[in-house]
Formats: sequence, C-alpha cells, structure tokens
Amino acid sequence: AFQGVLARWPDRDDIVVGSTISGPRDHHTVGLVGFFANTLVFRGRFPAGQSIRELLRMTKANAVGNYANQDVPFEKLVEALYANRDLSRTPIFQVMFSMLNIPVDSISMDDIEIESMDPHAVPDSKFDLSLTMSEAGSALQGTFEYPVDLFLPSTIARFSDYFVRTLSAMVADADQEALAIDLLPAQERSLLLEGWNR
Repeated sequence: AFQGVLARWPDRDDIVVGSTISGPRDHHTVGLVGFFANTLVFRGRFPAGQSIRELLRMTKANAVGNYANQDVPFEKLVEALYANRDLSRTPIFQVMFSMLNIPVDSISMDDIEIESMDPHAVPDSKFDLSLTMSEAGSALQGTFEYPVDLFLPSTIARFSDYFVRTLSAMVADADQEALAIDLLPAQERSLLLEGWNR
C-alpha cells in the first residue's frame, strides 16, 4: 500500500523503499548485547492492469528473498553498487518504511528507564520520507518523518489519507487493479473537478 501510493505521486511503476530489520539470526550471537540491525531494499513494480492480489504475491516473494539474504550488510551492497556515490543523498533509496512489532510498553530492563521520543523532535530527517508503523492494540498507528524544506505538513496529511484509503480499498477488493484505486476523497475530487475548473 505504501509503495502503491508512492508510485501514484510521481506516476512511476518502479518504486524502491528501504526497511530496517533487527535482531541477530545466528544462534551464536543471540546472547550478545548490541545493535543488530540491517537495512533491506524492497523494490515494488506496478505494471498497468496488475491486481492487488498479484501485487501482494510479488511483494511477498520480494520480502522472502530479502529476508533470506538479510545477513548481507547494507553497506556492502552500497559498496558493490555505488563506487562513486553522491554523499548528499541516501544511496539506493530515499524513502524508509519501518514496522515496529514489539510494543514499547512491553520492554522492561532492570535499572534502565525507557521512554518514547517525540518523532517531531528530530531536527533533520535522514530520508525524504519515513513511515514508522506500530501496533496499538488491535489497530495500527503510523508516524511520518520528513524534511520540512521538502514537504508541507498538509502534503503529508494528504499522503496519509491516500495511504489509509489505499489500505481500505485493498481490504475491500483484492482483485481490483492496484493503480486504479481512487485516492481522492469526494470533497477533494469536487474541488479539483468543479471548484477549480470554474
């Protein structure tokens, strides 16, 4: 859904998004303390006429392949692909998606205090756009992070609405064409077609 909305904005059928994965897979390193995280690259292709169901199959195959190779450090991938890289931007992708599946309130450590950080307190966004999703009871909640010199808050609010509309449409009918999902709410459609055309 996230890549699908991204594909609709610049009208591109090939979208690359990064995602973090954490935790050591090797049973020899399970007891070690440290930051065991890696970045995976997810490529989403959206050919015309592709159904949501077909898109989900392709996305799953892509994810399974990524997870099978998650021990390859992202830095090694960057070295292999970009000998002369542009240091002003993130290599390979500029958009990040993260799914936090461990509730923060379930983490407890002796003598260590844990508190959530306000995502809006981050002075500089590392990526052009980041979406972090987490479970909140039986629902999902998301937080966008973005550079304020690149996006207005109203643009991100609209993107968020498109994302929710896309998720709803995917659940309602998985056989519909992925790129044909109507992103515009009735009020915005009326403004575009009637209000501004006057």
